[in-house]
Amino acid sequence: MNPKIAKINTEIDKTKAKIAEFQARLRELDRQKTEIENTEMYGEHFDIPVPDELVFISWFPGGEVFRSGCCFNRGNGRVFYFRPGHETHPIYHNEEVLRVILNAIKWAAPSGGPQFRRGNVPPLERI
Repeated sequence: MNPKIAKINTEIDKTKAKIAEFQARLRELDRQKTEIENTEMYGEHFDIPVPDELVFISWFPGGEVFRSGCCFNRGNGRVFYFRPGHETHPIYHNEEVLRVILNAIKWAAPSGGPQFRRGNVPPLERI
């Protein structure tokens, strides 16, 4: 077989393997999606910085979307913004919503990094 054709066939096989991995990942993500019925609708423009990681996107009838789960790293801290809905609906009794909140607390908790000193700090020099 022509070496160029063999090389192309090898690349095709690698690409097919990558596509199969990607399709498997998409199927896994599809199984993980959660639908919350009867929630309050929020919409973009949501004036926040671009998140370091976008975890959840809410979709509403009519095609409106909202960035409803965002991770931010700020200095030595972490911030997780979560918008599951409003207390008007029983959102905070949903087991999956409570699991997200618990996981967010664990993720944002201090992880042994540098500790801030609080209180009065002695001056570096006398004035």
